[in-house]
Amino acid sequence: MKKLFFLSLVLLFTSIRSIAQESKSAMLLSLSPNQNHSYFNKSTHAYSFDFNEEMDYTEYGGKLGIGISILDGFGIPVRYYISPKMVAEAGLYSRTILLANTDFSGDPDFTSETSAQIGVGFTYFGDRFLKEKRKRNKVRAHGIATRLGHKFGNYQYTTGSIGWAMENFRENRTNKSFIFELGLQGGFADYVYNGIEYGSNIGVYLRCHWNFFID
Repeated sequence: MKKLFFLSLVLLFTSIRSIAQESKSAMLLSLSPNQNHSYFNKSTHAYSFDFNEEMDYTEYGGKLGIGISILDGFGIPVRYYISPKMVAEAGLYSRTILLANTDFSGDPDFTSETSAQIGVGFTYFGDRFLKEKRKRNKVRAHGIATRLGHKFGNYQYTTGSIGWAMENFRENRTNKSFIFELGLQGGFADYVYNGIEYGSNIGVYLRCHWNFFID
C-alpha cells in the first residue's frame, strides 16, 4: 500500500510537470515572431503547419461517450469532451464497503454493504501522441483527474480524489478508448458500526474505464 501511495504521488507530479511544460512550449510558440522574409522560411512554416495538423490526432474520439468502469465502484459513466483535453463526467455506480471490528469475545466481526453511488469528475489531458508498440500502436494522452462521489445506504460515504489519468486509443480505432487512473482518495464516513464512529481516511484508488463514443 505504501508503494502504491508513493507511486501515485510520483505519477501525479509527473503529469502536472508534463502538462505545464506543454503549456509553456505552446505559449512560447505563439509569442515567437513570424519569419516571412524568404521563400525558405515560408516553405518551412507551411511544412511545419502541415506536419502538426497531421499529427494532432483530433479525429480520435468525439463529443459524447458512455462506458463501463470498475475497481473504484462498478458503474456506467457518461463522458462529455468539451475538447480533446477537457472532459466532464457523471455516472451511477454500485459500491461495496467492508467493515471490520472485533466483538466481545475478541473474534473479528465483518459486515459489508453494497448500495448505489453517484459520481462526477473532470479530467484535463495533455497533447495526444503516438506510442509505438510491438503488436499495436497506441494514441495516448496523460492527464490529471479529479472526482467526487457519494454512496447511499446505511453506511453513507463521500469520497474525493485526485490522480494521474491515461487515455489510450488503438491506432486507427477512433471510436473507443481505455482510461486508467491511479491516485489519492480521501473518504468521509458518516456512520457508527459496533459502537465505533467512523470518520475520514485517505488511501490509494485505482480505476479502469472502457469508453465508447456515440457522438
